[in-house]
Amino acid sequence: MSRNEVKNTGFHLSRSELLTIAGSLVLGVLAGLLTLLQANAVLIFVVAGAALALLAALIGQATDQLGTRLGSGATGGGAIRSRQLT
Repeated sequence: MSRNEVKNTGFHLSRSELLTIAGSLVLGVLAGLLTLLQANAVLIFVVAGAALALLAALIGQATDQLGTRLGSGATGGGAIRSRQLT
């Protein structure tokens, strides 16, 4: 695959996705710095938890987009629906 083919894949991130990635990166680095500086354990836990929550939100958005493109069967929507019917 040539470089031009890779560029034309339509890979674009929305502003909210970029902010989510940047926020989780900043909070993750902050949690690491707080750990290095031996800050309060509760503060480190809250900051790291916030970073993980942002990453979980990003994974949820990605799963929704994948389901929109490929259908619910690709993201497990069909399996969940079949479990609810039984």
